[in-house]
Amino acid sequence: MGRLGVAVAAFHINIAPFYVMMILLALGGVWNWPQAIGAAIVALGVVLAQR
Repeated sequence: MGRLGVAVAAFHINIAPFYVMMILLALGGVWNWPQAIGAAIVALGVVLAQR
């Protein structure tokens, strides 16, 4: 976290559910729109909070 910075580290921690969805999709899982929208809302909130 010292090299990345708090903003980038917080963004990646909060977007982790989206990363998991992408991995599951690559392994043959199904896309879940409500979860994707929730991850997008979290990512947007992190971006706005860092401004």
